[in-house]
Amino acid sequence: MHMDTLYHYCSSSAFYAIIQNRSIWLSSMQQSNDANEGKFAIEVITNWGKEDGLSEKLVDDIKNYLKTGTDSVGCLGFCLSEHGDRLSQWRGYADDGKGFSIGFSRTYLESLCSPKSDPIEKLWLKKILYEFDQHRSELSSLYSEIKRAAGRGIFRHGEELQKIILSEDPSDKTIFREYANLVGKLVISSPHLYTLKSSSFSEESEWRLLTSQTGSEVRHRLVNNQIVPYCEISLLGIGSPITEIILGPKQQSPVEVVQDFLKENKFGNALVRRSSATYR
Repeated sequence: MHMDTLYHYCSSSAFYAIIQNRSIWLSSMQQSNDANEGKFAIEVITNWGKEDGLSEKLVDDIKNYLKTGTDSVGCLGFCLSEHGDRLSQWRGYADDGKGFSIGFSRTYLESLCSPKSDPIEKLWLKKILYEFDQHRSELSSLYSEIKRAAGRGIFRHGEELQKIILSEDPSDKTIFREYANLVGKLVISSPHLYTLKSSSFSEESEWRLLTSQTGSEVRHRLVNNQIVPYCEISLLGIGSPITEIILGPKQQSPVEVVQDFLKENKFGNALVRRSSATYR
């Protein structure tokens, strides 16, 4: 494994599309195969609130707010791993070993994450965090905002929020302003909610390229009878985005043919090799 390389496991058809189109697609994290995407972070925050002595009703209100917020804001992601030739990942993410592992330059991916004036449009390359202390450190800023809002009674007004929005009462306007600020914080924090996973997944050594689902470049496609939002990121421009291609243990394409396909699409500098895993 090259220290500057992060690997994306995929099916043969996904590999073909990435190379031919010279782009990657960040897809909805909520509609991924993992039903716990985003929910794990909510559990971390609500458990933290319980430990801090918040009432059961208040914790439930916070949980409902976070669930509603993450469902409406959403997050798009592209998953990678530090390991490019792991049998468990071939089985789970590359069509049972018949697909490919694409090695992306980490330096190139980081260059895509340049600062933007609008944080909603920003890309983030984030290492997935698996440990308890890391989870709390990642969410500490958002949790502090939530706890501060709870102390000011914001969550007690959940069902009355529509009335508060239309009210001319100065105290109601203050409540709404506080709530709006918290919503803004959640929008900005949305990608960070998808960087936390249980320690049982730690062997995947996962990274993610993430962005908010509310950005202006979001499109939609049909996947398995679902309408799924996505954002296309071009791999054209300066630098070498793809450094290595590993053929899965069940992938039968000749290495030379894959090399020619890469050259045809201006990725000819990438190293091509077969997996060292034995799997039939």
